[in-house]
Amino acid sequence: MKPGQPPLVLLVEDDRDTREMYSEFLSHSGLRVAEAPSGRRALERAGEQCPDVVVTDIAMPGMDGLELSRRLR
Repeated sequence: MKPGQPPLVLLVEDDRDTREMYSEFLSHSGLRVAEAPSGRRALERAGEQCPDVVVTDIAMPGMDGLELSRRLR
């Protein structure tokens, strides 16, 4: 986290409507939000943006949230 900036949340959710709902809630709570529709895209975004926290869906096609968590560690 950069001084003076709110934390950056990487939100990983394959359902667009759900992702938008959570993103709006987090943004209105004062957080910065980066979104990813899949585990693979989340790995790319994490490498590009270095989020402070990752919020992920567990049940996603391809790479699920548990595998994503393992790879991010």
